[in-house]
Amino acid sequence: MAFTYGSSHQDEIALLLAKKEYSELSTAQKKMIDNGSSGSPGGAVGRAIDLVERYAALMNVGAPDEIPDEWGRWVILEAASDAAQAFSSAEDEDLTQKARNAQIRAFQSFTITDADDDVSGATPSLTVAGIRQYVMARCVSGTEVVIPQISVIDTCLQTILSDLWNMADWPFRAKEVEITLATNGTVTLDPSVTVDKVISSELYYTGGEQGKCVLADRDLIQQDLSDDELDTGKPEYFRTTRAGNTVSWLFNRTADQEYTMLGTVTVQLGATSDTTTMNTALGLLPAEFLTIVRDQVFGMVMQDMGSRRSGVIVERARQRLDNLAYSFATTENEDGQRDHTPMRRRTLGGPSRADIGGFM
Repeated sequence: MAFTYGSSHQDEIALLLAKKEYSELSTAQKKMIDNGSSGSPGGAVGRAIDLVERYAALMNVGAPDEIPDEWGRWVILEAASDAAQAFSSAEDEDLTQKARNAQIRAFQSFTITDADDDVSGATPSLTVAGIRQYVMARCVSGTEVVIPQISVIDTCLQTILSDLWNMADWPFRAKEVEITLATNGTVTLDPSVTVDKVISSELYYTGGEQGKCVLADRDLIQQDLSDDELDTGKPEYFRTTRAGNTVSWLFNRTADQEYTMLGTVTVQLGATSDTTTMNTALGLLPAEFLTIVRDQVFGMVMQDMGSRRSGVIVERARQRLDNLAYSFATTENEDGQRDHTPMRRRTLGGPSRADIGGFM
């Protein structure tokens, strides 16, 4: 059920601010509270509704553009706290604390049922909104309560996604692509991906063509390119170079026709600048990694907020990632046994983000 502001709420705010009913207030005072309207409130109530609606939207709580009824108390106390200074109310500081407590209770509605996982008694949504819910609920649970900005959670999530993606050559980063080489030397990939590096040492021709194009050193390729008799035709050797985020392809011959080949590349993560792109990035990860990402975000947020318990949270997330990295080892030794090489990991944390304001 959604919260709807009405006349009873007008009286409640008036009593908090002036110990009067709303009808007894002056026109100026009514304007400060809600611009004199219960149907289309402005003033302090309008600002409070806008604030709480944005939290609800970013955390995917209830229907779009609605506030859950159980968050209604937060709206009322937020509005009263906002208007208290203009009213010269003696309750100013008390209302500010009450508004904060109401905000905490709203976030505690995402009930944590055990120390490790579930929100609201069920597996939380491992999307950006679900991670925001989980982190916020954990931050306001227990004896040490912190309320991070949504932007702090998002910044930590972006950092964790980038570090996790780039910390190792995870198998899920590899993708088979069709490589099309045009006669003008242009190379296109299908599907279109941003290549981190080419991991195939052999590219196999398709489209009726036989054979393969083999990775070779630059000297061999340059030698062929300088040979007038080998200047055009079907390439036999290739090499790639990278400058920044751009991978360039070099073949030992200029293609005499369009050729297609199959090869395997590792892909770059791409942008994680907003909710949509972060959800896309989460969708690229195997399911086993998602709860680790969520818990690493929680640990980093607590670390950035100066929490005393952040060390335990961060170390536990690191250990889980190490264990998962061990299970994702993909090489085999001469006896056919799986070799497990510890994955390179980065330190969670970095520059503090506790002073990042705003929502996005």
